[in-house]
Amino acid sequence: MNPLEFIQQARWFAERRGYKSSWAYVIFRERYGAWPGKLLKEGDPQEPSPEFVEWVLAYWRSNSVNRKVKP
Repeated sequence: MNPLEFIQQARWFAERRGYKSSWAYVIFRERYGAWPGKLLKEGDPQEPSPEFVEWVLAYWRSNSVNRKVKP
């Protein structure tokens, strides 16, 4: 999956799940190490591919171990 496809799928995912629009920026930076810049405005949001969903789930799983639960 190229960066444009990733950001378009992230935008679709964020819109459908009711996330803030900044979620797509943040998740893109986590994957590619840079902000999406003008890519964010290119094309329309696309339904996520299985590859995208797998990556997001793996990212959430790896970060859930690092989160501290407040009592």
